[in-house]
Amino acid sequence: MANRGTGGGAALLIALTLTCAAAPPAARPASSTAVRAEDAQPYKTIDDFELTDQDGTPFKFSQLRGKPALVFFGFTHCPEVCPATLAKLVVVTNAADPKADSATIVMISVDGDRDTPAAMKAYLAQLSARCIGLTGDPHAVRQIAAQFPAVFFKGLPEKPGGPYAVEHTSQVYLIDRRGRLRATFLNESIDAMRRAIAEIANESQETAGPTAAVH
Repeated sequence: MANRGTGGGAALLIALTLTCAAAPPAARPASSTAVRAEDAQPYKTIDDFELTDQDGTPFKFSQLRGKPALVFFGFTHCPEVCPATLAKLVVVTNAADPKADSATIVMISVDGDRDTPAAMKAYLAQLSARCIGLTGDPHAVRQIAAQFPAVFFKGLPEKPGGPYAVEHTSQVYLIDRRGRLRATFLNESIDAMRRAIAEIANESQETAGPTAAVH
C-alpha cells in the first residue's frame, strides 16, 4: 500500500506522455514483484455491486461481463501513482493484439467525498474511452474493495477543512469475462500484463481455463 498525496489531475497527462514515450514494452523485463491470483478452483467470483459512473448513471459490476477488465482503486487527487498506473493501463489495453485490446479499465474511487461523477469524468477524459470511473459512499466502497482484497483509509488534514491524503492499495486486478478474479498485478511489465489478458480473453465463457500466468 502506498501513500497518496493531494496533487491535481494535471499529472495524469504528464504521466501518460512519459509512459508512451518510454522504451517499447518488449524491452521491459517482467517485474519480480508481481503477484498471482490464487490457483485454487473455483476462481474467486466478485459479488455484484452498484456504484455511480462518471456520467452519473448507476453502474453494476455485472455489466462488465463478457470481456476482461482491469480494476484499480484510486482517486483523482492522487499526484503520482494513480495517474502513472492509469496511463500504463491505457498502454496495456492499446496493444496490437485485438484480444488484449478488449480489456476495460475500471477505476473505483477511494475518495467518494471529493470524487463526484463530474470530477471522475474530467479526470478520465484524458484517457481512453475504454475507461470507466466508479464512485460512491466510501463505506460501501470499502466493502467492495475487501472482495479483491484492497484496503484504503483517509488521512487527517493538516488543518480543519484542508486537503488530506488517502492511503490505498496500488495493485491492479484482472477480472475475466465471467466476473472472476484471475490475477493481481503489482509493478508488472506491460508485456506480461498483455499476455495475461490475452490468455483469459481466449477462453470461452463456458470454459474455465488456467489462471493467467504473471511472470
